[in-house]
Amino acid sequence: MSRSIELSASILSADCAHLAASVQSVVQAGIDSLHFDVMDMHYVPNLTFGPMVLDALMPYLEGIEVHVHLMVDPVKPLIKPFIDAGANTLMFHPSTANDPSEIIDHIHALNCKAGLVINPNESLELYQPYLSQLDRWLVMSVYPGFGGQLFIEESLVRLQTARQLLDAVSGECQLEVDGGIGLSNLEKIAQTGVDSVVIGSDLFKQTNKLEAIRAYRKLTSL
Repeated sequence: MSRSIELSASILSADCAHLAASVQSVVQAGIDSLHFDVMDMHYVPNLTFGPMVLDALMPYLEGIEVHVHLMVDPVKPLIKPFIDAGANTLMFHPSTANDPSEIIDHIHALNCKAGLVINPNESLELYQPYLSQLDRWLVMSVYPGFGGQLFIEESLVRLQTARQLLDAVSGECQLEVDGGIGLSNLEKIAQTGVDSVVIGSDLFKQTNKLEAIRAYRKLTSL
């Protein structure tokens, strides 16, 4: 039975000088969701977008889902502002919370989906206690904080293991991967069992984004 892999566009690679038009170009080309990268210059070195930016972009998103990746510490103060701005999913790093389960429950209580993010140097097994609570598990295939990095090849095995861990837990958690993904490696990434892939620079650099997304879909057809 065939399955569809979600294609999510990372706002980190959009044209910041023309942000609404840049985001709208991938929406109109058929992207499934927007991956909204939030960096605080504390948890990671760079500084990016806040809730006001998401709120301003919502009229251009035409109903597609927004998955917010919070690379911030502390995380709790930004939860409600991003939900109010239009986020459908909030994902955070467990090290930014004293009690990740409490943060997950807090996000759910505000009628939003919740996810955790794992960095390349972190053990997958450390996340097992939380998997049954999650709507989304984001496996980073680069280190967070910078766009345009190369995909870490060891991530392929990690994704396969993450898939096995999720399959052993009841629930509807989506397995997602982010970092260094494009036409050159998308097919083998799709074969690991992921449900969603985040594509940034490889998508936004394309002149014809409609054709690019068609090519991505062909590579992820399983």
